[in-house]
Amino acid sequence: MSRNRGFSLVELMVVISIIVILVSFILPAIKSAHLMTETIGCQNNQHLLSLAFIAYAQEHGGVMTKLRHNLNSGAWITSAADDDAIRAGTLWPYTRDVGIYKCPASKMGYPVDYAGCGTIAGEPGWNYTPWRFPPKNINSIPYPGQQMLWIEEADPRGRLVGSWVTNPYPSWKWVDYVAVYHSGGDNVPFPDGHVEHWQYVDDRTLAFADSYTDRNFFATHVGSLDFRRYQAAYNPMGDSQR
Repeated sequence: MSRNRGFSLVELMVVISIIVILVSFILPAIKSAHLMTETIGCQNNQHLLSLAFIAYAQEHGGVMTKLRHNLNSGAWITSAADDDAIRAGTLWPYTRDVGIYKCPASKMGYPVDYAGCGTIAGEPGWNYTPWRFPPKNINSIPYPGQQMLWIEEADPRGRLVGSWVTNPYPSWKWVDYVAVYHSGGDNVPFPDGHVEHWQYVDDRTLAFADSYTDRNFFATHVGSLDFRRYQAAYNPMGDSQR
């Protein structure tokens, strides 16, 4: 009478080794797919916010909503403190979803992850456009496909305050932090409705983002292509665009 033969130790080790190898291939693919899903989700959120921004302007004779976070009224959000501040903002009738104000990849726990661009928001002392600061009419934006609306910002104060600002050309000094939520990059929306993913090419940009808890807010990166790119989108009519 024959007996059932079990696996030998060697055979079990071979099977386990094969499983480990397969898992080592599968897990990075799963992680990559998850990160891509977060990036696309964030782009979709920013696209919807941009469309809300455009719709508001169209219904108000071209007049844009304010993009600062620390205004009591008349702003896209009245502050970045909580969901009630989102619902009290001017874009709420066009969005009706607090979720789209947050980046799916953010681990900050902010109610809002997107900071308005200072040159559009009219942040006092940080407007460098050669047009009136800020432009009040969406039709007065000279380059809507180049002028960024929001930016993903890491703020050491526990929530986003004011708007995102930086120094004008020819400076090489950052002011506010970037977030780096998407595998070494961030998403950037524009007032024509399109959203771009910017992958950072300078390691100093990543280090600056990681240092946000130091609360320094300033970093000089001479020769940084990342910084020049943000300068150009912050002020498309500035010399940094030439």
